[in-house]
Amino acid sequence: MCTKFYDSEFSFLISTTEIGNSQIIYEEFWFYTEFVNIFFQNTTLQEKEKERKIENVIKERKEIVIKERKEEKERTERKEKEGNGKERTERREKENLVLYKFLLEQLMNQRQKRNTPNNPRKNKIKRNENFAQKENEGSSSEEESNQFETQFQELVDSLMDSNSITRCEKYAELNHNISHYYLPIIGDFFDDTLLAVKNSLKKGSVEEQVLAIRCLLLFSITLEDAADEIFNQFEPLLLKYSLEGQNKLKIASIEALGILSYFITNTGDLDSSQKILRHCISILKNNFIPQNGGHEIYIAKVLNMCSLLLSLQANDFIGIELSGNNESDGGIFFEYIVNIGKSFLEYPDLDVRISSGRLITLAFNLKDRLEREEVVDSDIDVDAIVEIFNKLMKEYSQKVSKKTKTKQRAEFKQYISSIEECIYPKDLITIKSNKIHLEEWPKIIQLNIIRNFLGSGFQKHIEKNFLFSQLFGYRIKVESHRQKHYNKKSQRKEQKKNKKYRQQNITKERKKKNNFENQFM
Repeated sequence: MCTKFYDSEFSFLISTTEIGNSQIIYEEFWFYTEFVNIFFQNTTLQEKEKERKIENVIKERKEIVIKERKEEKERTERKEKEGNGKERTERREKENLVLYKFLLEQLMNQRQKRNTPNNPRKNKIKRNENFAQKENEGSSSEEESNQFETQFQELVDSLMDSNSITRCEKYAELNHNISHYYLPIIGDFFDDTLLAVKNSLKKGSVEEQVLAIRCLLLFSITLEDAADEIFNQFEPLLLKYSLEGQNKLKIASIEALGILSYFITNTGDLDSSQKILRHCISILKNNFIPQNGGHEIYIAKVLNMCSLLLSLQANDFIGIELSGNNESDGGIFFEYIVNIGKSFLEYPDLDVRISSGRLITLAFNLKDRLEREEVVDSDIDVDAIVEIFNKLMKEYSQKVSKKTKTKQRAEFKQYISSIEECIYPKDLITIKSNKIHLEEWPKIIQLNIIRNFLGSGFQKHIEKNFLFSQLFGYRIKVESHRQKHYNKKSQRKEQKKNKKYRQQNITKERKKKNNFENQFM
């Protein structure tokens, strides 16, 4: 008997026969059960794979969402930072607008004075028109000048702020305004700024100290008699920082000492410049080999300050003290400087080589001046120095770049021509329509150092700064608003002198009283 039936789920055929064929039925049933187990196993594996895929998709989605959230946070932070930067720039623009307007009004007044014709009738008409305009606009100009003074006072007061970042920002802003515009109004805020600079030099960070030293130098450039006062107050600190601390602070302090002593010597005091020159020579003599590297800029700056201060010794080349001994012979001092400069000619840094060559050529230039008077005799071999200069001019090594080769060639070519043929470099200063010609190394070295320090504000200072006209020998017209400032300066000098006399008289009277009382004791 044979029966057939189908399973509804699996549609599988099972056949049964008689009892004699029981073994076959068993085998077919066993095969059926095995098939069912395998099928169920396959279904569970498929479900697990699906679950794994779903989990992987969820993980990927989570990671994408996390990344998007991070990007959104970064965008918002950037927007906030950009917003703060915009606010700062807007503040600076608003603060500078008042200054620009004040300067523009001065320029317009100068142009009106130049363009006024000689006809008196037309001049009267124009004066009446200008007077009517000034009655309407005079109040606004006075308000703007008062705003400028108040803003400048706020800027100076913020130098004493508790936060170091704000102090650095205000120093940078003040330095920018003083260097790019000649502002004699600074004299009214001189004492307050000196107090702020003292605090920042003693307690501030390195960046703040560097900015404060630059502020001192800018004050000494804009105000005539400020350099002497600044040098007397800050000389010990600057001498200390020129030997200790980080390279930035060393560079700023040695530059400040050189430039301050340069301005003081032009007033007639040569002792300070000789003192700083000896200090620079001792640095080069004792500490010119850097142990850890990174001192190239510092050494180049010291050599430049040596050349600046040596350029002032054109008339007093003899009698400078070296290492505490008075040298009566100018030839000994000349040999001393040439040997120091010679030791840096084979230095790996380009700026150090150029500045050392400049120092040697300056010494030869000063020697040529004094040899005309038959004062200097030296045993230095000039041909040996010229050979070294020729080697540096004709350098063919592949390790050196083309840019450095061209720069070195141009500089040392000038040095050789000035030593051998006495052909000195020339430079021009243009002040509106006037042209001033400078020749020989001393004045050119002085001009280049001041030009590099002031940067783009050099032209403004040359056109309006009375101190530069004295240094480089040209005339300048002192305007009315500047004449008031000079009158204030003279009043201050008289007040200081009167204070000294009063104190001296008071001390004399006290001594007289004490002596008179001691007679009867």
